[in-house]
Order: sequence, then C-alpha cells, then structure tokens
Amino acid sequence: MIDLNAIEKGVDYSELPQCFVIFICTFDAFGKGLWRYTFENMCKEDNDVLLEDGTVKIFFNTDGAKGNISKDTKNILKFIANNTMEDDFTEKLAQEVRKIKENKEWQVEYLTLLMREREKYNEGIAEGVIQGAVQACKNFNLSFQETVQYLIDNFSLTFQEAEDDVTRYWSS
Repeated sequence: MIDLNAIEKGVDYSELPQCFVIFICTFDAFGKGLWRYTFENMCKEDNDVLLEDGTVKIFFNTDGAKGNISKDTKNILKFIANNTMEDDFTEKLAQEVRKIKENKEWQVEYLTLLMREREKYNEGIAEGVIQGAVQACKNFNLSFQETVQYLIDNFSLTFQEAEDDVTRYWSS
C-alpha cells in the first residue's frame, strides 16, 4: 500500500523511494533479546540476491538487552516501556503525552474512533457467524427457504436481511 502512493502508474520500479516501516514492540517479537531487528527483502533460495526495493522493516524491542543502539534510542524505548524519563527529550515527550491525555476534545475523538472500530469488529464477527450458519444449513441439506427462516429465528434478522445473507453465502 505504501508503494501504491509512492509512484505514479507506469513509472519504473527502480524509482520507488526508500521506505522504512518501524514497529515499536513492548515485547521481544523474535525472542533473541535484541534491541533492534532490521529486515530487508532477500531471496530465500539465494541470500546473495537482494530485492533492493528500498524497503526496510525495523522492529524495536523495549525489553532488549543485546545489540548496539544509541543512548537516545534506549531512552525512548525505556520511556515507552515504563515512562522512565532519562533525558530532556523524554521529559518533553512525557509533557506532551500528559497534554494529550488532558485534552477533552481529543479524548472524545479517540473514544468515538474506538467505538467505531469495535462496531466494525463486532459486525465482522457477526458476519462470519451468519456465513457459517448458512454453510451449516446447506451442509445439513436445508433448503434455501429453510435457511432463511433459520436466520430469522436465530439471529433476529428481517426476512430481507436473512434472504440477502443466504443469497450472498449460499454458493460460497
């Protein structure tokens, strides 16, 4: 998706800009105790063949103990892990975090976004359950109309909603 926005259609692949994708984890995603894991695309069959698409993925581990990273980076990771302020930058960062947490307008916006995401998540679960129910009815040789009635009875759907769902999932 990043690449789609980076260059126009028809432009040579080699003109992709360098791209860094950075993850900051509060756990060791790879279990090796490193502060930083850096990945570039490489051919599995021949490690000497690099894709050279300019994409680098970096995983920072707030629980790291091995490897070389700057003191500033360690301070930021310690701040993320347990709010430890070790220098001017992390003190300023803490102040900004406090400002954001105290901003009522931002809280309302954040909670509204959180509610929307939960609604989408719940809709996705419900959709999956209904799809599974349609497939189960079909597997038990219920007719199309019996499956519609099953959805109405068990999922409190209107006739139209149930018919639409059965139509959508009957052949999948």
